[in-house]
Amino acid sequence: MEKWTRLDSEIALDTPYFRIRRDTCRLPDGREIDDYYVEEVEDIVLIVALTSDHHFILVEQYKHGISEICTEIPGGFCEPDTDDPQIDAQRELVEETGYTSATWHKLITLIHNPTRSNNRVHVYLALDATQTNTQSLDPNEAIEVKLVPRVAIRQTIAEGEINVTDSVTGILLALDWIATEQSL
Repeated sequence: MEKWTRLDSEIALDTPYFRIRRDTCRLPDGREIDDYYVEEVEDIVLIVALTSDHHFILVEQYKHGISEICTEIPGGFCEPDTDDPQIDAQRELVEETGYTSATWHKLITLIHNPTRSNNRVHVYLALDATQTNTQSLDPNEAIEVKLVPRVAIRQTIAEGEINVTDSVTGILLALDWIATEQSL
């Protein structure tokens, strides 16, 4: 297996939220591909947060790409000048929900969409989260915080109420982590 060679690259679209890069590439067999588009976007943090009384902290908000109101775990983009994604995760949790936590665990770093994007998703678990602030939302955000008991979270997923891939993955990884820690 060999990597492709990037022969040329230019920015096709540049917005405050992401950039689209157009590459010309040579494949290992010598063929060339013109106009291969890659979305350049900051890494993402996602937070699986649980309260001390074992409720998952979820956020419900409208997502324009799919034109639906979605229930997800809190999250957002990493700041370009932050070296530690956990700092971004802590910021996003308090901004979107008003909750904070002193107990954080890194669950996993995933590749978001290796075919068309250059970023990664850092998933954290925040335990014993408490509401210490009010939400501090961006101007285009409208987020409702929902608490779902841990005993009901799998059923909530099975019923399709939580159906965003990264959120389902994060919750299931957190449940596995919790089960492993409790069995020690």
